[in-house]
Amino acid sequence: MRAAHIAVLAVILVLLPACERHTLNTADRRLSKRIESTFGISLPCSLSRCNGGGFVVGGLVVDTKGDSLKWAWGRPWEGVRVPEWGDRHRVEAYLDSAFKNPPTLAYVGAEDYRAPGARPLSVGSSAESLFIQLLWYVVGADSVYSAPLDPSVHKRLFAASAARGLQRQRAGKTPLRKSQADTS
Repeated sequence: MRAAHIAVLAVILVLLPACERHTLNTADRRLSKRIESTFGISLPCSLSRCNGGGFVVGGLVVDTKGDSLKWAWGRPWEGVRVPEWGDRHRVEAYLDSAFKNPPTLAYVGAEDYRAPGARPLSVGSSAESLFIQLLWYVVGADSVYSAPLDPSVHKRLFAASAARGLQRQRAGKTPLRKSQADTS
């Protein structure tokens, strides 16, 4: 009889951490409600995929209920002529104008800002702020160790780059650092 009680206790102790994994603290529960009402997904959630190419980053966030949010970060570059890279002053002027005007927006509803259904989030809006929090959440939630060549490493890097770029832009800085000297 005593062995049966110990076995039951052992099973409970083994299963307890699995139940605890999806428990949210008070702040995360509030954040989850705001994210669900704005974007239709809730916490906990995970970065299912995220890719980048050129000046576009896009991905898919999926919650534990199976709801998902397609998103993108980018802006139109069609018709922008890149100067010769040997002329430092022209390159600096190009980078100043290209990285600041027009703003690089976050989009929801598609994994590419040019795709049908992509809806921009206004710079400085509460939706954009909430989206940045969501990106940082999924970057942290997917921070389980992976090998350097594992694609999951790259998806976190792309999502973190988008979140950081949006934060820099909100602070009045260029979304991407122009050089190594710009460490702000």
